[in-house]
Amino acid sequence: MKKEVRDYIKEENNEIELMLGKFTNLKIIGEGGNGLVYSAEFLGEPVALKILGETNQTSKKSRFKAEFFNTMKLTENKLIVKYYDYDLLVIGDHSYPVIVMKKYISSCKGKKFQNLNDVKKFVDFLFEGMSFLHEMGIVP
Repeated sequence: MKKEVRDYIKEENNEIELMLGKFTNLKIIGEGGNGLVYSAEFLGEPVALKILGETNQTSKKSRFKAEFFNTMKLTENKLIVKYYDYDLLVIGDHSYPVIVMKKYISSCKGKKFQNLNDVKKFVDFLFEGMSFLHEMGIVP
């Protein structure tokens, strides 16, 4: 299923049309077990698109929707990725859920640490984020 999404985006010259409008200059920046993350431009602004590439299981689609909804309920916070929209990318008979989110300069993936103090700051950041999610009732 992820292959269908990748191939479609390539065939469409790295552009897709969603309800908000046209997203251009798509470039793959990440991939997980269930989905793909692309950088894109929308109205001249950088965004990221998280696309659920495995849609055969209802539970995965439900968790993807819950992720969007729960994030939208949170007060804006430097610890949590800002989400803008939830939509569906329709390719033939398949619909792929898409979350449009803020594009950040960097990510945690492949993060290199210079010293033990950098590791401590990063772990503190992660714990602060988990604590915030727990306080908001998202993480038990």
